[in-house]
Amino acid sequence: MRKALLLAAAMMFITGAAVAGPWGYMALYTDANHTVCEAISPGGFYMAEMWIWCLPSDNGQMCAEFSIGYPADIITSTVTPNLDIISVTLGDLLNGMSVCYNACQDDWNWPFHQTLYLTGMVPEFVTINPHPDTGAVSFANCLEGFPMEPAVILNHLAINQACEIGTEEASWGAIKGMLE
Repeated sequence: MRKALLLAAAMMFITGAAVAGPWGYMALYTDANHTVCEAISPGGFYMAEMWIWCLPSDNGQMCAEFSIGYPADIITSTVTPNLDIISVTLGDLLNGMSVCYNACQDDWNWPFHQTLYLTGMVPEFVTINPHPDTGAVSFANCLEGFPMEPAVILNHLAINQACEIGTEEASWGAIKGMLE
């Protein structure tokens, strides 16, 4: 009986989350296919390319606001904007970036990629942080008036360590663990 009640509660939780609306996601990767989220230096001075990827909610994505945090032993270099989709930018990655697109995005998109130079062997992270002016990592969606909605950080860029990506399955695994 306890398992049945827990299963019913879990289903209500999952259904309630779906009714509340899906979230958009941001993540940092080292490849153009958004699959590798780590950069491991073989020692000394090592170059890595960091891609900032966004996955819009079901409401689409018209803009993003965020900043990037860099460890002290990372040298930042060239930032390449995705001029195929960007209409306007305000700020910079370190101090707060606001970026808007020339059309609504409804799938994975990258607004920027950046060359980084790793100078140490310490395990650390390059992080996605809230925009200092708004205090949030957020997207303007494509609904009328382009309302802002929070974006969930899927993963940071792991430096000199393995990357673990947060997934919906992990949450479902925790629920299944309660039922066993």
